Amino acid sequence: MRKGMFLFLFNVFLLIAVFVDVEAQYYGLGFNGQEEGLDARTEFNLSPEEPFQMEGDLELGFKLMIRPSIQRTYGYVLRIVDKNNFNIDILNSFENGQFYLYIVHGNNDAAINIPIEDNLVSEWIDIRLKLLVDAQKFILYTPDTFYVVEQLPLIKTNSYRITFGASKIDGFCTTDVPSMSIKDVRLFNNGHEKYFWPLDELNGCEVFDQIERQKALVRNPCWLKSMHSEWRKLFNDQEKGGVVVATDRKNDRLFFIGEQQLKIVSLGDNAVKVIEYKNRPVIEMKGCQAVFDQKKNCIFLYDIDVKQVSEINVKTGEWIGESSIRNYATTFLHHNKVYCSETNTLLVFGGYGRHTYKNLIQSINLKDKNYRVLNIDAGVYSPRYMAGLGSLNDTIFIFGGYGSESGNQMINPRSSYELLTFCLKDSCFDKRHDVRHLIPDMCVANSLYIDAKTRQFYALAFNKANTNGSLKLLRGELDSPDIEIVGSEVPYSFFDINSYADLYYSEIQSKLYAITTYLNQDDITQVEIFSINYPPFALDSSAGEDVETAAFNWILSSLLFVLLGSVVYFMIYRYKIKSVVKGSLKNYEDSVLPVVEDVSVSIDNGEIESCGDVMEVELIDAFYNVSLFGGFQIFSSEKRDVTSGFTPLLKELFLLVWLFTYKNNRGISSDKVCEILWPDKTEKSAKNNIAVNFAKLRTLLSEIGDVELSRKAGYWKVIFNESCLKSDYLDFLKLTESKIDLNLAKIEKLIEILKRGAFLQNVEYVWLDDFKALVSDRIVETLVAYVQKHAENNPEVNIDIANCIFSFDVVNEEALIMKCKAQCLLGQHGLAKKTYDSFIKEYMLLYGEEYSYSFNETVSRSSV
Repeated sequence: MRKGMFLFLFNVFLLIAVFVDVEAQYYGLGFNGQEEGLDARTEFNLSPEEPFQMEGDLELGFKLMIRPSIQRTYGYVLRIVDKNNFNIDILNSFENGQFYLYIVHGNNDAAINIPIEDNLVSEWIDIRLKLLVDAQKFILYTPDTFYVVEQLPLIKTNSYRITFGASKIDGFCTTDVPSMSIKDVRLFNNGHEKYFWPLDELNGCEVFDQIERQKALVRNPCWLKSMHSEWRKLFNDQEKGGVVVATDRKNDRLFFIGEQQLKIVSLGDNAVKVIEYKNRPVIEMKGCQAVFDQKKNCIFLYDIDVKQVSEINVKTGEWIGESSIRNYATTFLHHNKVYCSETNTLLVFGGYGRHTYKNLIQSINLKDKNYRVLNIDAGVYSPRYMAGLGSLNDTIFIFGGYGSESGNQMINPRSSYELLTFCLKDSCFDKRHDVRHLIPDMCVANSLYIDAKTRQFYALAFNKANTNGSLKLLRGELDSPDIEIVGSEVPYSFFDINSYADLYYSEIQSKLYAITTYLNQDDITQVEIFSINYPPFALDSSAGEDVETAAFNWILSSLLFVLLGSVVYFMIYRYKIKSVVKGSLKNYEDSVLPVVEDVSVSIDNGEIESCGDVMEVELIDAFYNVSLFGGFQIFSSEKRDVTSGFTPLLKELFLLVWLFTYKNNRGISSDKVCEILWPDKTEKSAKNNIAVNFAKLRTLLSEIGDVELSRKAGYWKVIFNESCLKSDYLDFLKLTESKIDLNLAKIEKLIEILKRGAFLQNVEYVWLDDFKALVSDRIVETLVAYVQKHAENNPEVNIDIANCIFSFDVVNEEALIMKCKAQCLLGQHGLAKKTYDSFIKEYMLLYGEEYSYSFNETVSRSSV
């Protein structure tokens, strides 16, 4: 009984911890940037009333996310102005296909530029800056390195005005704002934290720090929490006659094909472009659908009933096609489709017309205009329309719909709540499961979005019986019948065949878009676009409560959380539990599979086979359960991502034991763990923390496989079977252990590991700096040693090696010589000169003097 109660409490405790950790990732303050008008841009002012009074050193830390934007112009991330009107600015810019941060101080013309790697765009980046008064220095820390500006006019007793984004500081006003988000803003004085703004609000323009209740003000805020739960209207327009919708996934564009003109909406900056038609044929738009072809840069508009396909040039508005006047209502309204651009082939599923629901599967070759019905047993796919369709790898998923078993509208039509699959390999339908009836008389918007990592699908659904109703966003599971409503509602006017709704996911913007059209009695189509940040949250019933109520609930929840933790600890201590039940972490199957937006199909003689670009995940030697290069990721033996189960404390504890195990093959002592993680705790309290958290860690490690936390002679270390559990860090240590027997195969394997990204990217602990330095040194030494023996063998490999070295040492002369020579050998003389110019700029910034060798001298030098 006692053991059962303990297991129950522990699971609840772990689930709460995991839930809080996952939800906490999606908060912060988003900034309206150059895509908005001047009056709509965002300003975050830390000192709206009085400047901060500081004696000595100032330190400011925050997390920054650069969001991709079509505008991609420069803007102010941060501006600091002291009482002598000396300013230090951090700006963001996009030049030559690369994002940069710039440091500007005073009237200094020589701004320091800091590149932001592509894999860090749309990710949270830890930024920390220090003003060291005695040393007269400014230091900016990024996840991988730091930048120093010296000889600054800093004074001991100072005051500072600090703003993010737009600024209204007298003499330093600016409205240049980049597309960015920030969170976890911390201000330190002489090493002591004075203020902390998490920026986890849902609404409002006043925010208070959690230490001193210092008020900061936000103008035009975009709170990320609310943007993950509230749909925002982006676009509203009217068009004469019918309108057909198509999407361009690569460039994030929506096409609205009207009877008189084409409108193109760019989702990056909400810009609208109108293209006037040329030689448009006479076509009945109602009943038509359209797809965009990336290769031809054209829209295919098709009508199944008259078997007619037209092409629209999206640049010129020119039409290619014949008139197709239809004197009857179409019979395939609201069908679903999958397009393969490789073969110019459409698969069309179902539809409705003339009081009949369809379950036909039709093939349309858009190149030769060939229409035909495929001879496929529909099986569980009963006649329907208004279903949602999405694809993952070689499987098509169809959710919901409205129809009848016989297809006759007069005989028991009803809503479907089932998730079906259609396998392209064997051309067979199968039923996965039925979901709960959350929406009566449910119909579904035309497209589903399927997240390959989480194996969840999203669908916009509505009640068919409501004329002035709403769309609700459903989140379901591919592998279980679980389903829930997330986000707010989208207004939707439903008049059967006169209404249309679709769901679109933008990987660039990391948003879901709801697209609706409605053709009214005056022959005017109302077009609207709404967006919500991904992943969307379920609406919190407490979101509308006042501040005091919310604060009380938060305090009460915290007390319960602490009480539950105390109970867990007491029972561990009292009964000396040796093992605990695995935490209920969410099961993800095949979470490493890539997202494939379009299923590519080839149709010949009624047979269907996959011909799409399905990305194959090629791992180095073996699947890595523990991955430290490119960030911290942990996978189970079944390849499920269990990283989210590692709270910040458990992650640091795991890394301590893991890294010290391979530093000295002895591990780390309990005293050292306490010194690092709980320096302010008493000895007794620290040991209690060790007992509780190592128990949690053992539970998480059991998800990985046969891993044991061993403690001998007071030292903790990890023991496991290396044939069953793989780590990129272990492979790295083996590959760099010896410089004598290096060969091409080993170097290529090392390069593949390094291409994953920096070692423990975006993970920052003081104790970790020595490990990062050791990794950097071993990388540079190993790669340089190889090239010294095989200097002229393979220029392509030498370029990869040089790039890896530059990632850790931007002014490494061996890497410069190696890369320039290799580029010249490949005939890339212009790129070689560009490499040299970039190097000498970095050299000047770091050493304050010019590099002593010319380009020609560099190319002729030996790297040995």
